[in-house]
Amino acid sequence: MVLTHGGRDSYGNVRFTLSGRPVTGLYPGATQQIKVTVVNPFGFSLSLQTLDASLVGTNRRDCPATGATLRVSAYNGRLPFTIKPYGRSTLAGAIPVTMPRSATPKCANTKLLISLAGTGRKAGR
Repeated sequence: MVLTHGGRDSYGNVRFTLSGRPVTGLYPGATQQIKVTVVNPFGFSLSLQTLDASLVGTNRRDCPATGATLRVSAYNGRLPFTIKPYGRSTLAGAIPVTMPRSATPKCANTKLLISLAGTGRKAGR
């Protein structure tokens, strides 16, 4: 899973790459952790300010992309986090994802599309 952006917004936030390792082995009642890697494409230190994730799709029609299928929790690490110029860092924290016990067993081992989003800015601002 990879999310890539480039440029800046009107608030001075910069766009960069976030990627997460795929989670496997989910079934009703199971929790897994998405480890996130941040790539800084800039010649300055990047301060990651926020990190969010959400379920946006599945590969099975009988397992819809809803909170009944998967709960995506908040990133559990420390923010802000600084990435060196042109650096790549795997964050110490993770994003917990839980398939509720009440989810249909048809959702076990379903491929889940999870969107990652974050904001960052030039460190020291």
